[in-house]
Amino acid sequence: MPLTDLPYEDLLRYRPEPAVPADLDAFWDDTLAEARAHGGPASVTPVGDSLLRGAEVHDVRFPGHGGEPVAGWLLLPRGARGPLPVVVEYPGYSQGRGLPLERLLYVSAGYAHLVMDTRGQGLPRIDPERVVVGGASQGGGLALAAALVDVPFLQHFPRAVETASAGPYPEIAGYLGLHRRDAVEQVFATLAYVDGLHLAPRATAPALFSAALMDPVCPPSTVFATYHRYGGPAAIEVWRFGDHAGGRASQQRCQLEWLCEQGLGAAN
Repeated sequence: MPLTDLPYEDLLRYRPEPAVPADLDAFWDDTLAEARAHGGPASVTPVGDSLLRGAEVHDVRFPGHGGEPVAGWLLLPRGARGPLPVVVEYPGYSQGRGLPLERLLYVSAGYAHLVMDTRGQGLPRIDPERVVVGGASQGGGLALAAALVDVPFLQHFPRAVETASAGPYPEIAGYLGLHRRDAVEQVFATLAYVDGLHLAPRATAPALFSAALMDPVCPPSTVFATYHRYGGPAAIEVWRFGDHAGGRASQQRCQLEWLCEQGLGAAN
């Protein structure tokens, strides 16, 4: 598989000038206020037939944007005493929370693990001072304000739409191919409000990014563009021969090691 984007040396220097909407902060203030107006306590219901001997499984639900219910799995190491550090994970594009047995890495390492359907309220046995948000692809884009940002989607839309050859970005290109220039400009102006490139400078938490140089879905230049503008302390793992799966299990190992270095290990 060939490189899908700029060479690594050029990525280190890639710092595009973003077109940040003038009312970006006001837009998100209003959006979050509307979501909180529909808020309420989360319901946490034990799942007794999960068949997982090493993990407790709970069904979590709470009202999200517009009051629409959002669901997740909360997995806890069986018998562990809190408060525990918690990893909040957002799945990739078109995925959901799936089955609990598909998400055993973090609970096996001693973390509480909240796996969200894509769309927190405080929960018992969770340490609010040790919350990590992570995800890959679309989940990585949604995790941008926190810690584990793995081959993230939703970054630097203008370049992504021109460069990606697979995945969701070509859906935008296909739509734009049917419309006049004024409509194209309006589409990118709208996407600017959810572009991680514009939101990254507002982040303050430490973050570990990853990029794969043979990724046809989330071009590495879009990842580096956001990484270079990230507001908090940031590091990046680069998989020079990786596709959209990035470093796979090796990246997960890097993430666990990085969490320990940040004082967020389950034993800390």
